[in-house]
Amino acid sequence: MLLIALMYALLASTFVLGKAALSYSPPAFLIGVRMLIGGALLLFFYRVVQGRKTRVSFADWGILSLISLFHIYLCLVPQFWALQYLAASKTTLLSSMKPFLTALLAYGLYQERLSGWQCLGMVVGFVSLLPVVLFKQVPGELNGNLLSLSLPEIVLFGSILSGTYAWFLIRKLMRKGYSPIFINGIAMVMGGTMALVHGWFTEGFYPLAPGAWWPFMGYVMLLILFGNVIVFNAYAWLIQEYGITEVALFRFLSPVFGGFFGWLFLGEQITWHYGVSLAGIAYGMRLFFKK
Repeated sequence: MLLIALMYALLASTFVLGKAALSYSPPAFLIGVRMLIGGALLLFFYRVVQGRKTRVSFADWGILSLISLFHIYLCLVPQFWALQYLAASKTTLLSSMKPFLTALLAYGLYQERLSGWQCLGMVVGFVSLLPVVLFKQVPGELNGNLLSLSLPEIVLFGSILSGTYAWFLIRKLMRKGYSPIFINGIAMVMGGTMALVHGWFTEGFYPLAPGAWWPFMGYVMLLILFGNVIVFNAYAWLIQEYGITEVALFRFLSPVFGGFFGWLFLGEQITWHYGVSLAGIAYGMRLFFKK
């Protein structure tokens, strides 16, 4: 279980690192550079280190393009745009709802059945979001009205939904025999290119301030190491060792670490609303995965 906790700690750290990196770079440029480098490293490992080749059919290139769109571009660029205006701890907490969204999409797209425990767990999980959403957590969030979602929160929810849907496309290719390393490598390169093109039109060709390149690249390399390399491979290995249910059950650890890192490194205030929402989501996950 210690390894699962360490993986979720590293996952939570990527939100804090991303928040820090955004002080040097706008979101599209940051995602573009990170994904191009990370994807190139994955493909290098796949082709040179593992010595593997993959033939991709025309139809499967279409699926890879959709994965690049939903898994990278429409997921990470909006997510990091929202991260500029939200606390990193809140972003981590809201992102922990992915198991519930996955079940809802599976029900809607593939008519997969939901048990009574799963339905109850989702209700508890979504209701538990109300304290942290309705009561703003950091001074920069105080501009919205009570009982209303801010634009960054709406954008963040959309990005989470996009990333959740992408995993169904990834699973479809994996069932055809494609390696997840190959899928993610291609998606990162294509999605990173989309992000850079987006950035060129909205942020400028080179949006970094003088002297910002080296600290920016330092954060990018840490994000690649923790998010693209360690967490990605650790998640795949832990699923094989413990099973997907047990690994997903401890997803609530990510906002636990996210809240601590946000407080420690960014000076974010952790209010009682965050604690109530976190406890509710953890209990909802326990109900959701109850057999």
